[in-house]
This record gives sequence, structure tokens and C-alpha cells, in this order.
Amino acid sequence: MASPRPRGYTLEEFKAFHNIDRQIYARLVAFLRIDRDTSKKIVAFWNYLKEIGYGDFISTMLPLSDQMLAVLAMEAMTCLIYLLDVEGCQPPSHDVDKDLPSMISLLKPKFSFQPLYTDRKNVMTKIDLCSRTSLRVIMLQLTSEELQEYIARRYGNCIESIYMKADPRMFAIEVFHSSSDIERTLGGKEKVEFSVNGKQVRARRLN
Repeated sequence: MASPRPRGYTLEEFKAFHNIDRQIYARLVAFLRIDRDTSKKIVAFWNYLKEIGYGDFISTMLPLSDQMLAVLAMEAMTCLIYLLDVEGCQPPSHDVDKDLPSMISLLKPKFSFQPLYTDRKNVMTKIDLCSRTSLRVIMLQLTSEELQEYIARRYGNCIESIYMKADPRMFAIEVFHSSSDIERTLGGKEKVEFSVNGKQVRARRLN
């Protein structure tokens, strides 16, 4: 049975939310002095909340002051500290929701941390994927199907989504299932060049 193809998106759809992510990420790193890896996980955590039904949480942060953003980042880090304990050696000794007043006031519907903690292994897997699994691909006269089939033949079914702009100098964003898939595709390099059906392709890590 053939593997399902990854969903195709326009580049405009991808940029609409990715640019917002980058703005928030830049504020976390440049103004709040949070290290890059932690900032990526914070943004990925907020995106995960959107994915499970809590609305476009990141968009609501754009007009907020850096002081308020710092408060929300600290609350996100509180959640991540507990979620990283995937073995559950030391479960929370108190109601974590009491440490998240700002998040709870902004999230709709009403948010509770406990369901995330119960499913923490799966949650952290998804957050890790969101924080470091994209490539930017530049290509000439190549379809998303050709690109997908080439990657699948060489590396297996490892692409989650393709965001593509139809243009004379076409380019796309590939979102992979895991960071190890990107490492195999790039061969340990930051950018590579290869040929698909005689057409030149250049790819580099997005993050």
C-alpha cells in the first residue's frame, strides 16, 4: 500500500505563521536574552497549544510588551521543566496551573496543564520536532511530487509537509518528521546540492 503524500501548502500560507514565529523568537533571544535552543522549544510549545485546540496563541503575543512576553516565556519554561521529566520520577507536588496565571488568562478554552503532563512523552516528541525539522529548498521547474519521490527513494517516508511557491525560480519549505531525517538528507552539512530528474536542487537548514 502506497504511503500517503505529505500535504502541499503555498509558501504564502507557510510564511503567514512562520514569520510570526520568527518575530516572537527574535524577541525571546534578542530582548529577553533567552538562549536559542530554549527559545525554539518555547515557540514550539506555544505552537503545540495551537495544534491541540487553544487558538492562535502566538499571534495574540505580537502586541504584548516585552515584560508580558517574559512572563509568558517563564510560564512556558515551567511547563517544559515538568514535561522534560518523561520518566515521571518526580511528579508535580502541587497544582501547576497556579504557576501559569498569565497563560490561563489568555488561552481559550480554559487551559489545564495536567493533561499535557500525563501525555508528556508524546508532547515533548512533538515539540522537539517542531523546533528543528525544516529545510529551505531552491529548485528549477521541479514539482513537489518529484521532490517528494526523490527524497522517499533515498531516505524513506520522512517528509511531513511541503510548502511550495510556484515561481520561475521555485522554492519550497520541507518539514521533516524528525531532526535525524534532516541530518541524513544533509549528510552533516548545512547545505547541499543535488540533481532530481536532471534538475538542480539546493537545500539548506531553515532554523
